[in-house]
Amino acid sequence: MKTPVITIPLKKTEEVDWSKPLQSYLARVYGSSDEYHEGITTFNKLRSDMTGAGRDSTGRDLLYRYYGQLELLDLRIPVDQHGGVNVTFTWFDAFRPASSSSQHSLAFEKVSVLFNLAAVLSHLGADYLDDDDLKLSYQAFQWSAGILQFISENFLHAPSNDLHQDTIKALTKLMLAQAQEVFVLRLLLGDSQTKPSLLARLAKSCSVFYGLAKDGLDEVSSKGVDVKWSAFAKLKTKHYLSVAHYYQALNSKASGKYGVAIFHAREARDDSKEKAVFLGVEMFTKLNAVTKKWAETVKNELTELEKDNDYIYHDVIPTTVPEIKPMDSAAPVPLNKQNVAVVTTDLFEKIVPMAVHEQESYYSEEKAKLLRNESGKITVADEELESVLEFLRLPKSLADIRELLRWNGSSPPDDDDDDEEVDPRVLSVSLEVSSSRLDSSSVSNTRSQIYPILQNCDTLLDNEEKTFTSNKTQYGSGWSQTPSDSFSLKEEIARIKKSLADAASSDQKLLQLIDEYQSELDVLKLGPQSQRLKDVFTKPKPADSQSVSLVDLDDSTIVKTKAKVEQVDSKVQELYYLKKERQNTYNDLKELVHKDDISNILILNKKMSNMDKVFSEELSKFRPYQDRIDATVEKQEPLVNEIKALMGDILQDETVKRNRKLQKAQNSSKKSLVSRYLQAYDSWKQYNTGLEQATKFYSQLLNYAHDVRSKVETYVRSRSEQSALLSNSFSSQERDQYALREHLSRLSINGGISPGNSRSGSLNWQPQPQQPAHHQAQIYEQQPPLPAKPGSFSYTNGYQPPPPPKPQGMTGVAPISGYSSLQPPQQNNANVNAPSGSFYSTPSVYDPALYSKFSQNS
Repeated sequence: MKTPVITIPLKKTEEVDWSKPLQSYLARVYGSSDEYHEGITTFNKLRSDMTGAGRDSTGRDLLYRYYGQLELLDLRIPVDQHGGVNVTFTWFDAFRPASSSSQHSLAFEKVSVLFNLAAVLSHLGADYLDDDDLKLSYQAFQWSAGILQFISENFLHAPSNDLHQDTIKALTKLMLAQAQEVFVLRLLLGDSQTKPSLLARLAKSCSVFYGLAKDGLDEVSSKGVDVKWSAFAKLKTKHYLSVAHYYQALNSKASGKYGVAIFHAREARDDSKEKAVFLGVEMFTKLNAVTKKWAETVKNELTELEKDNDYIYHDVIPTTVPEIKPMDSAAPVPLNKQNVAVVTTDLFEKIVPMAVHEQESYYSEEKAKLLRNESGKITVADEELESVLEFLRLPKSLADIRELLRWNGSSPPDDDDDDEEVDPRVLSVSLEVSSSRLDSSSVSNTRSQIYPILQNCDTLLDNEEKTFTSNKTQYGSGWSQTPSDSFSLKEEIARIKKSLADAASSDQKLLQLIDEYQSELDVLKLGPQSQRLKDVFTKPKPADSQSVSLVDLDDSTIVKTKAKVEQVDSKVQELYYLKKERQNTYNDLKELVHKDDISNILILNKKMSNMDKVFSEELSKFRPYQDRIDATVEKQEPLVNEIKALMGDILQDETVKRNRKLQKAQNSSKKSLVSRYLQAYDSWKQYNTGLEQATKFYSQLLNYAHDVRSKVETYVRSRSEQSALLSNSFSSQERDQYALREHLSRLSINGGISPGNSRSGSLNWQPQPQQPAHHQAQIYEQQPPLPAKPGSFSYTNGYQPPPPPKPQGMTGVAPISGYSSLQPPQQNNANVNAPSGSFYSTPSVYDPALYSKFSQNS
């Protein structure tokens, strides 16, 4: 049943050297052609390979590849003799090889290459048909028709007859007829499941295609096209019309219309009688063999139909029947849809015309505007969402409401949260209080040591005064020792007592700071890990008046409210999902926009006067992302309204309102408890600071008391030594006077004294010369040195009493025992730099500002 087909001859061409013209142009326009050397070499080789392309798939691919590079070159580099790449192309007519045409136009080169591509595809179609690969044959003829149609639509001014519009259109119809024929053959040679009616319509279409091709070939026979092609097309027109009537007869026979079947069978017989006129030509010989065999098939079927009708059916044979409607299965495949992945990378892709750069800049601004619009939508939607969630305190308020619905009023709703048992601030201050090593007992001990020292000083001074008074009474005016002058010492003692009294007042105020918080401080001192501290905060005492009875709770209402809470939670999660989806979509869109490069598309369409259509089409690829963002925004508003309504119902629930009121009361109690402990810490901190100062103060005051006692002891000891010296002097005089009185008494008893006796008595006795009274007074008037006055005491320089004067006019009397060389005790320099204005740092004078900060807080 297979019949031979017609193939298109290829055009011949002369060699062309692209290298020098391209290098010259690129060097002139872009300064150098070195960067494009590899591309120029490859392009020139493509042209050379295409020249010798065969009539097979390899030749087809070479033509596709070279043509693709020609199109890309045309978009970037002008090829003409007026400032562009000046190349001369020479091609020979396919039907009249002796005739050639030469042009500088790149369009001439492209249309010639396309003609050869269509011709090669026609040869491939014939080869595939011979190899019984009817599918590829069908495709090849359609592709050939598509290329020829592209030529007829885009190259209107042909330089040669083979490229003339009439020639190209006739060849297009011929390729379509052969494609339709191959499709029919696939069905005829395939399975027998195809309905005869369908075969009839397809065969009728094939006949029509060949008829149109025959008419076109008749018109161009004068342009060099072989006249045998027209006769061949006419013969196939009749053959496939016979095939159409034959299968229509089978269809009528199957439906019991024997009269109609006989009519179509007779038509098939008549059409099969057409014979070839060019005998001896191979393709006609093969076609005659096919048609002859086909005529026998039709004759046999007609004989059987007429016999059955004559003997059985007696159906009337009509004189006319409806015409068989053709069904086209073949159509030209456009060049841009022929999926031949042989065109490699653009050899000159680095060359971008300035006009394309300007268009890219405009397109980039359009993309930036699109991104700004979408970003604005997302920002507004997100702000509205955050505003609603913040106003409703979602999702945190849902957790609070769940706790309120579970709460019975006896313990805090979050009682199971171990991390919130004790306020972290309380734990921190408890650690500090428990770690403190200051002890108020040291202050008390130091203070208790000062009073005995002062009492001892008072006793020493009182005893010394009593001794002086006793001696004065005994010896009268003869007791020349000066009266006791211990005023300065007593004044210092009084000042120390005054300091102690004032410090006691400050101590009392200091203790008052913590008296109020003693119970809290006792708990804090146990440390942050103590169970007692945890119990204080985790076991609050509930108010009896606010306790809730489980009997009073309506379970059905609580269940409904819980369901609404879960609905809100679900819708909030959906809102978060929409927000995330918006952002993810925008990120994808932004990434796609940044990667989008339409420079090649702009180059392909650079000849268009208005690029807005191109921009609109290119921007439309972002529309799915924009639609997804819009969808998330549209879904958000109803969800927000539903959440508002549900939250309104939840907050009006009686259980929620009652438990919230109770929770607020307990939280207030807990806050008050925390505040109480923090206030206790603040007071303890002030107390601690005062205690440190008190420790320093009493230590300094104790040292000062020791110094005063040393002064008192020195003073009393000096007075005692003077008193003893005077007492001894009075005892010696009394003995001399007693001896004189005894001697005079004896003289009186013996009856007087004669001058001689008197003189003789004076030989052995020399009365001791008496010291003048004023001289003795001068000796005994020397007083022991007094200590420095209280006002001169300083922990910075210490005190320096002047050395006592030596006694005058008294031979053999030693100075008062060692006082003149007595050095005052050295002060403790550690206390010298005590804070100015602090009572504890000025032991000799009470400073009221010491406890001012405590009195203000008391």
